[in-house]
Amino acid sequence: MKNNRIKDMLNNIEVSKELDDMILSKTINKKKNLILKQRMIMLSAIIIIITTGFGITYADVIAEKIKNVFVKERTLVELNGDEKISAIEFETSSKKELNYDANMKVVQYTDEEYYVSLEDLEKELNINLLKSELFQDKSIRIAQLKKIENKISSGLFFVDYVYKNKMEEISFTISFITKYHNEDKYTNLVGINRNDQDNNTNIEYYKFVEKNEHLNTDLYYFSSYDIESNEKGIGSITVKFVYDDIIYSLIGNVISKEKILDIINSLHY
Repeated sequence: MKNNRIKDMLNNIEVSKELDDMILSKTINKKKNLILKQRMIMLSAIIIIITTGFGITYADVIAEKIKNVFVKERTLVELNGDEKISAIEFETSSKKELNYDANMKVVQYTDEEYYVSLEDLEKELNINLLKSELFQDKSIRIAQLKKIENKISSGLFFVDYVYKNKMEEISFTISFITKYHNEDKYTNLVGINRNDQDNNTNIEYYKFVEKNEHLNTDLYYFSSYDIESNEKGIGSITVKFVYDDIIYSLIGNVISKEKILDIINSLHY
């Protein structure tokens, strides 16, 4: 009987909305908020772990690319018995689709100079090539064009001076291989030093790779100074990258990384 009276008293108690909300906030909702906070903390931790993992993974990928591309330096030519020129190899397996039957003269590093406009080269090969309004010279020199069974297998083209100002100068190269190239890889060499054996002089070159957001590709740098720690440094820089199965190179003399990047970030079809 006593228990029934207590039950009736409890049933007849009226709690204001403010008190009701306060009780909920201190009990059920508090528990829900705690669970929500715990879940948010866990989600944040997962995001941090994933992001950190991606950063480590990407760094590993970049390190692997450097290892695979920057092959051990090797001597190319001995000059007059006392000088040697060394080079680093830049390799690619990208094979460009184009008009393999283009009616173009085979050229193999001769003293003769063959020039063509960039637009005519695009038309002949039926391809698009990167270009820039900043180019001061738009004529293209055909340095090498190879054919196998009358099908274009590889090509190397120069724009001698896309930028020139007093001592500063940048040249631009375009090279590719096609499915008719008779090797799995194409080696594009970067001359890095001239070694005088009598004076025992040897110029050290720096090399590293970084992602370029404008072209969405990796830029491979070969420089006479440490441009990772000295952005404004002046010296020689070669930058190579693969875009749409074509190797592009910018070769700068007495130039800064900043100026090279100005050209790269202006490139487009």
